[in-house]
Amino acid sequence: MKSLAIVATHPIQYYAPLYRALASSGKIELKVFYERFPTEEQQGQGFGRPFKWDIDLRSGYESAGETAGMNELFKGIASHRWHAILVHGWHSQLYRKVIGQAWNAHAPLMVRGDSHLHTDRKRWLQWLKTPIYRNLLSKFSVCFAVGTWSAQYYRHYGVPDHRIVLSPHCVDNTRLQLQSVQLRTERSQLRDAWGIHQDEFVFAFVGKMISLKQISDLIMALAELRESRPELKLRGLLAGDGPLRSELEKLAARLNVPTTFTSFLNQSEVAKAYVAADCLVLSSRSETWGLVVNEALACGLPCIVSDKVGCGVDLIVPGVNGLIYPQSNVPRLAERLAVVAGGELRLNCGDKRVRELLLKFSPDRAAQGILRGMEICRG
Repeated sequence: MKSLAIVATHPIQYYAPLYRALASSGKIELKVFYERFPTEEQQGQGFGRPFKWDIDLRSGYESAGETAGMNELFKGIASHRWHAILVHGWHSQLYRKVIGQAWNAHAPLMVRGDSHLHTDRKRWLQWLKTPIYRNLLSKFSVCFAVGTWSAQYYRHYGVPDHRIVLSPHCVDNTRLQLQSVQLRTERSQLRDAWGIHQDEFVFAFVGKMISLKQISDLIMALAELRESRPELKLRGLLAGDGPLRSELEKLAARLNVPTTFTSFLNQSEVAKAYVAADCLVLSSRSETWGLVVNEALACGLPCIVSDKVGCGVDLIVPGVNGLIYPQSNVPRLAERLAVVAGGELRLNCGDKRVRELLLKFSPDRAAQGILRGMEICRG
């Protein structure tokens, strides 16, 4: 049986389902190596409070970490213990060290990343990166694309199509679907608990309250609609925490926009926000993917995203399960909110195309991509 070593900086809630799917396939011997296991304080950076994930991120597959795990990893690379090694990028010192060691040992190396070209980086920086990244990416046996923009990124830097394999970004769709079905019977109580009137149309944001997410655009768009469409009963639901929370609370109060701020919602609780809301809004000025969109769609919630959100081209079927608007254009965002809240456009996450999307962007499909990459390495 072929063996695979996956290297990650720390346990990530979105990657654990993929690892479990790989381990349960019975087709490879898998071991995941973690550089560190964050403390609650370290885990809470950017969320505004210490916490630990309330679901198990290390069950269902073999793993090791910290000093003992790193020693095992590097000894295994040198002794050709694994048929292939997978890293989640090259942005950390650990990944760069693994890449260097694997190259020196002539070990098959694969990378899975979500970088794309739809950013506002300066032209001179892009020009400088091109020869460096072309050389870097030429060393990988397989480059796993998580979606359309990711594949375009690899091609831009000279990776041939036969070395680009789709391993789509995903969440635990099954768990979220089950949770949302159970919670839907409690929707009225959830809204009551958060001070949401039953006749209000709720636009939600879920995640870290940081500048990159440009959450203020949602609040300003809602304020604009309160002036232009006073018949609409609208509310914002901001689920999460972070350094901009106080600033956003003040903005909502100043603009007189009804807004509910929840505390940080852990993995077992986040489905409550998707069930209580009527539509997710992700107004980020830059987003490599946006896995909250996967989560929302798994819970049956339509989404409005900016055109800088990486998943938009893959997950949003305009007019069916969501809409896309020009980033930072608050009037256009307000238009999208109005047609959805006003009923001019009926979004339907139960559409056959949406169900097929959830099957495509699932842990099983992501695992199938990794297994295909292993075959390429073997060839």
